[in-house]
Amino acid sequence: MLAKFRKKVITGLLILSPIVVTLYVLYIVVRIIAGFINPVVPLILKIPFFSEWPRFSVYFLSFLIAVIALWFLGVIASNIIGAAFLRFLEKVFLKAPLLSK
Repeated sequence: MLAKFRKKVITGLLILSPIVVTLYVLYIVVRIIAGFINPVVPLILKIPFFSEWPRFSVYFLSFLIAVIALWFLGVIASNIIGAAFLRFLEKVFLKAPLLSK
């Protein structure tokens, strides 16, 4: 019984750890982006439309920038990996006796 309990706890930790690491990395990225955006905020808040925005909107904007950057990175990676995979498949099909020219 104790072995089953230990196995379930370890399984739970193994499932939870990638989620915690992902959230921590996202937190760090948002803090870094906020550090770059923060000096610009006083200049933006002088514009009449933006003067009504709360100060914490910097972190929201940083989060949006981080999500868009991660999405863009995923698009680039999937296109590069996808293109490499298609080249590999083309080589495999060209070596096949019935499919080659």
